[in-house]
Amino acid sequence: MAEERIQKILNYMREETYRPMTLKELEEAFGASEPQTFTDFVKTMNDLEEQGLVIRTPCGSLWSP
Repeated sequence: MAEERIQKILNYMREETYRPMTLKELEEAFGASEPQTFTDFVKTMNDLEEQGLVIRTPCGSLWSP
């Protein structure tokens, strides 16, 4: 399940039309508004950032190189 979620996020962020988005915007795009879902989503995004698969811009937006 986690691998599927990671792949879905990365695919979304690598689309040609993707623009860097804040965590809040990504949360809304993925419907992660329930407390547990949101916590899991934030953890996944932090893990992706630590692995270098997602970059946080100086203004806090996220994108995938």
